[in-house]
Amino acid sequence: MQKRSDRSPVQVQLPDGAITQLPLDFLGKSRWGTSGSPAFWKWFKSLKARQADHLIFYVVDGEAKLYRVEFQRRATRDENTIAARNQAVTQAALAFLRKSIGGAAIWDIASHLLSTGRYHDPIPPDPLSEIWTRDVWEPVMQEKGYVGGWMPVGTDSTQQLYGAMTGADSADQLITQLFGQTVQTYDVDHPPQLPREYDPNAGFRRPRPSRKARSGTVTTYTLRVKHRALPKVWRDIEIAEDQTLEDLHLIIQQAYDWSDDHLYSFFMSGEAWDQGSEIGSPWSESSGHTHQVAIGDLSLKPRRSFLYLFDYGDNHEFDVQVLKVNPSSPQGNYPHIIARQGKAPPQYPDYDEETGQPEWNPYAHWE
Repeated sequence: MQKRSDRSPVQVQLPDGAITQLPLDFLGKSRWGTSGSPAFWKWFKSLKARQADHLIFYVVDGEAKLYRVEFQRRATRDENTIAARNQAVTQAALAFLRKSIGGAAIWDIASHLLSTGRYHDPIPPDPLSEIWTRDVWEPVMQEKGYVGGWMPVGTDSTQQLYGAMTGADSADQLITQLFGQTVQTYDVDHPPQLPREYDPNAGFRRPRPSRKARSGTVTTYTLRVKHRALPKVWRDIEIAEDQTLEDLHLIIQQAYDWSDDHLYSFFMSGEAWDQGSEIGSPWSESSGHTHQVAIGDLSLKPRRSFLYLFDYGDNHEFDVQVLKVNPSSPQGNYPHIIARQGKAPPQYPDYDEETGQPEWNPYAHWE
């Protein structure tokens, strides 16, 4: 992740020589792009572009993050030259795929093509997404002995063991045959031990009340939750020791008036996508799950911080800081919101039609 962590704006030279800054924006579903700038959109609107026309970006100085952009109408393209460029890029990508052990992700293929000079020609090929199609790469995966895209298939007794199985099912069945015991798996579609209050099929999802706090004193934790892009906006939440990280997720959603419509994880190290410290939602593929982890089992101390990441596509990052641990809080209803500062940002910001800028920038802390 660190090698792709530079999210600062880039400088783009327009055809008239003017230079404008373009921010790097997360567009969701593993896609990055830019909302542009007023100068860029003024130039672009003057082109009266049509579908299938192309914008071409050239690297002027990679270290300085300086680029220039050109506009190419479809009618003026040299189709024969571009077809040859497409073929050259495709063959280079296939050669890289053939050398890989278990297939290659599209971003690794793109990095390889860039680093080996496949885009140095002044006439660029079509976008990789248009030429790197399933009918191109699937035959190579089959040549390498992969079924369903990824599972290797042998030619001897292994063939019978693997068959046409794919993914986790094949591994589970293989272990069952080898050891004679059924593998105990976590079903992400039907999470085990999921209380009714957490089940979206049972009605409105809500935090479960603390049972300990009904009958006597209880240890509680006061947590400050703030979006990393808006550090001056926060919510303080008090939660009981016998409540879970799922309760914490649900009360954070209430505190910010968001929709609870995406997956989420807590990373106890404070680093996003750190699998070793991840505790994911009941429907995630992490090793730990929020509905099975009590707050009191996390060994939280004052000033300790961890990360709450909501929506694996939009990647909203919230810092959760322990402000206070009270070992003898009175009976009451936990969790609850005990303090607020600032207006909660909308989950889905609107965009200004003229400037293309979002109502608020969820990724300001990345720039």
